[in-house]
Amino acid sequence: MMSEPKKARHRAEPAVLERLREAVEKIGSQMAAAEITGVRYATLQRMLAGKSPLDHDRLEAIAKAAQVTVDYILRRTDDPQGKICATSVVQQPQAEAIEFINVPRLKAVASAGNGVVADRETLEQSPFHLAGDWLRKNFGSVNSLRVVLVNGASQEPDLRDGDWVLIDEARNVLEDGLAVIRLDDGLLVKRLQREGHILHLLSKNPEYSPIILDLRQDEGRLKVIGKVIYCFKSI
Repeated sequence: MMSEPKKARHRAEPAVLERLREAVEKIGSQMAAAEITGVRYATLQRMLAGKSPLDHDRLEAIAKAAQVTVDYILRRTDDPQGKICATSVVQQPQAEAIEFINVPRLKAVASAGNGVVADRETLEQSPFHLAGDWLRKNFGSVNSLRVVLVNGASQEPDLRDGDWVLIDEARNVLEDGLAVIRLDDGLLVKRLQREGHILHLLSKNPEYSPIILDLRQDEGRLKVIGKVIYCFKSI
């Protein structure tokens, strides 16, 4: 006899539990949420305490009752009605269901050149659906991960025009390494090298000169969007 496929479950991370409690409070109370959603009261208590995996169907019922989206509860968007990261489940015979996560894309491309003008960083669905277990094993929490399209030649041969980089928006401090940054009105992918109050924005391609900033007067021009932690490139 064939058993039913396992349902998608999400990790009970602290930031997600905070949103879940917020959703339950919008419904009214834990008891009211249990009655309206059909989730058993004891099960709901375990979910809120982080003692039970977050079943996707139960999250959908709670989100619907609270008039928010599952993506909002999972902190994939800050818009309560937003649906940025679509999660799908692929069933494999005689194997556990695999959770795939659509890591959102920063809408503006990052220039590996002289900079792409971007009014602000917005999110949209990307072409990348990546295994949730692989993402968490390699990068920890997935909530702050974004993919960015590279434009230009300043980081060749490491990064070429049309490559994609995976960044972690939680790692947005000034530290040495490759990062997507905003400088004035431009979005750039540059290697940062700090020496005291002097910051060098470096390119791999020798045809591009370094950009040198004095943080005592230029820090307000600069914002680190996220550290580059992985790249997807053609061969």
